[in-house]
Amino acid sequence: MNRRRLAPLLLVVPMLMSAAPRPSRLTHAVTYVERSLAAMEQAKPGEDVDFPSIFRGAVTHLPGPGTPQAPGNEPILSLVAILTDGGAGLRAAGFELGTVTRRAATLYVPISRLHELETVPGVLRVNMAMPVKPLLNISKVDIDAESAHGATRPPYPPGASTGKGVVAGLVDSGIDLDHEDFKHDDGTTRVLNVWDQNDPQTSPGPPSEFPCGGRSYCGNEWFADQINLGQSRQRDTNGHGTHVAGITAADGSATSNGRPDYQYEGIAPEADIVMVNTAFSSNAIIEGVDYIQKRAGSKASVVNLSLGSQFGPHDGTSDLDIAMEGLSGPGRVLVAAAGNEGDLAIHAEWTLATGETKVFPLVLGANAPQAGTNNDYVWCEAWYDGAANLSFKVASPNNKTVGPIGPGSNQESNTTDGTIIIDNTITNSVSGDRDACVILSDAVASRPPRAGTWNVEVTNQGTGTVEIDLWMALSTLVDNQGLSTDVVWSGDVVDFAELVSSPASSDSVIAVAAYVTRKSWNSLAGTVGYVSGDIQPGRIASFSSLGPRRDGVMKPDIAAPGMGIAATKSKDIAPAPTNQEILQDGQHMINQGTSMASPHVAGTVALILQNNPTYSMREVLTALTATARTDGFTGSTPNATWGVGKLDAGAASGFVVPVRLLSLEVSRVDDLPVVRWTLSENEPGTVFEVERGAAADGPFARVSKVFAGLGPFAWTDRSPAANEPWYRIRATLRTGAVEFFGPVRAEPVAGGIRLWQNVPNPFTATTRIAFILDRREEVLLEILDVRGRLVHRLSRGPQEAGRHEVAWDGTGIDGRPAAAGVYFYRLTTPSVVRAKRLMLTR
Repeated sequence: MNRRRLAPLLLVVPMLMSAAPRPSRLTHAVTYVERSLAAMEQAKPGEDVDFPSIFRGAVTHLPGPGTPQAPGNEPILSLVAILTDGGAGLRAAGFELGTVTRRAATLYVPISRLHELETVPGVLRVNMAMPVKPLLNISKVDIDAESAHGATRPPYPPGASTGKGVVAGLVDSGIDLDHEDFKHDDGTTRVLNVWDQNDPQTSPGPPSEFPCGGRSYCGNEWFADQINLGQSRQRDTNGHGTHVAGITAADGSATSNGRPDYQYEGIAPEADIVMVNTAFSSNAIIEGVDYIQKRAGSKASVVNLSLGSQFGPHDGTSDLDIAMEGLSGPGRVLVAAAGNEGDLAIHAEWTLATGETKVFPLVLGANAPQAGTNNDYVWCEAWYDGAANLSFKVASPNNKTVGPIGPGSNQESNTTDGTIIIDNTITNSVSGDRDACVILSDAVASRPPRAGTWNVEVTNQGTGTVEIDLWMALSTLVDNQGLSTDVVWSGDVVDFAELVSSPASSDSVIAVAAYVTRKSWNSLAGTVGYVSGDIQPGRIASFSSLGPRRDGVMKPDIAAPGMGIAATKSKDIAPAPTNQEILQDGQHMINQGTSMASPHVAGTVALILQNNPTYSMREVLTALTATARTDGFTGSTPNATWGVGKLDAGAASGFVVPVRLLSLEVSRVDDLPVVRWTLSENEPGTVFEVERGAAADGPFARVSKVFAGLGPFAWTDRSPAANEPWYRIRATLRTGAVEFFGPVRAEPVAGGIRLWQNVPNPFTATTRIAFILDRREEVLLEILDVRGRLVHRLSRGPQEAGRHEVAWDGTGIDGRPAAAGVYFYRLTTPSVVRAKRLMLTR
């Protein structure tokens, strides 16, 4: 099989070409589009000038050459803004907004108002909506989903975890609504809603929350009753979305050719389904997730995103990463494919000494020009410290050169080897890092970037060492047969790490790697399978993107089956798959990629949410982490290949995240004791009460109302008793079990105790934990595992006022090395209890 056809969705990000240094909120891509529109307007009517193909889906009212951009019919740009004010400034300025979260918004701006965004309060960064393209039987058994279902086929026993009552949402290429895998026994659809963003007709209309307005896509929404009547025009001609939906939530009932049914059941076979047949732009993805959550209403939901982008800083601050933060919360969990670039040399890295020059060779395979101009691109991004002084120079195979270009400068040159652009003007307004861009294109017809080695030369003109990362983020080059041409870095600069794509790189998204569960299958063509590569069941897939993030944060989070995956086949795929890909029942097919691994986890999340509908991403990840499997392939976890290990759906679906206390203290406000406590996780249904007593060992009596929810919590004792200075929290779980937090003592004078984050974190050998006491105190400092069990006691006894620092070498109380993973360190004194997380790697 051609794995490049099965890659996860890849975001496309173009850049700017300004004539002078430009402090701006607008990214390379926005200014590049602005210049391209100006070139279209200034061209002669009929002249051979094309608008860049990679942005045509992000601009409405696109003019032809020589056409004036008249008010009322001028181009409208689809944008993503990063915010500090939840969109208040944009609303006040009268801009058209779509989905708005605390830190991001989709918006639609006429070209004449573009530069107003430079002065709107609360706007940090504005980027174009970027184009994107797409990235069970044995796999279901491997992750033990059947133990969660309680049966191999319906009817499922009472109490089974099947995703019932949970919405499984997908933003993908669509779904085959006629497939029996997505229907109830009575023939009615299990699909609650479909938003087909690609339907060009105007009836019945888009979702009411997402009117056409300035969007380059509009589409139509279809409800279950319309689907049951056969009225929906939505089709999945790619097949990717149907396959992914099948892994997530197929009931497995479809079959033909005399084969048995229920052989290819999904992970959550009774979940409700909401599908967005997406227009494949970042705006469409953000609004698609928002739409699914709106249609889920009060039901818990999980959204699978088998898509990704290699654009951006790879540190959690890309547009999609930040937008997903605002769409994640209790009962709203997001899962994404880590990426399929693990064996592609698209990332280069080097640490430059003062004055050092390093050449980064970029090898372009043979390619053929596509019709017109601005269709053939190679797009590279270089990220480095914003305070550094790096210059860039590019030399083509025939030694056509541009540069050197230092910070704040840019240059464009049309050569016989293709157009060369270097832009070193942009600073990431979120992280402060600099984003330099190298673009090779066909701005002149019939001059695509020439095949051969292009040398990107980087010089450190400042003082001190500077680490630089370069990603070949996009290539549209094709050969004479229309197949993708390889474009990769070469030499000692190649680094196969830091390739987890966005939005999987978001702090609020569960990133999924892929491993092998089969290397052959019985198809309509007979027994076939993979014939090359190291295809060994149990090992990581060669294409699975490796972490960590550029800032060192551990990604991916977990691994699931992603190679040789059997799931639902869309009848509308064009061109039709081969008989080698179609299984013997004719209703299911084989596919591969982290796109196929991600829905295994999304389906498992649906099982978890069925029993714990208010769980957040953090609580779900705790359940996945606590139950993940390790073996000789995974080695010690967590690590940058496997995350915490292999998915165990059966164990994760039944795991209850216990209550975890992060802090408990009594402060004073207007001389009244205020009891405050915060939690890291909380089992749904738990209630809390404050108790007060005369001594640390009691007796205690309830003095507060009943509290419930996620907190943080605060209760003021308006009738304190001088002879009862001790307080504790009584937590009653939904099972009736009781836990106590504390006790802590109310001091007569307000004070302060601080616990710092350990450094380094994550750590391998030794980490240091610091805390400050405002008075002499009895101190207990402990290391606990994720289940709250004691691992090590670092300090116990009286400590004087002031700053203290304690080291932990990663060993347990028995002196043996502790397993790699997430731990808590907890500081307990008579007046406070405080805890923080740390991560030990091996």
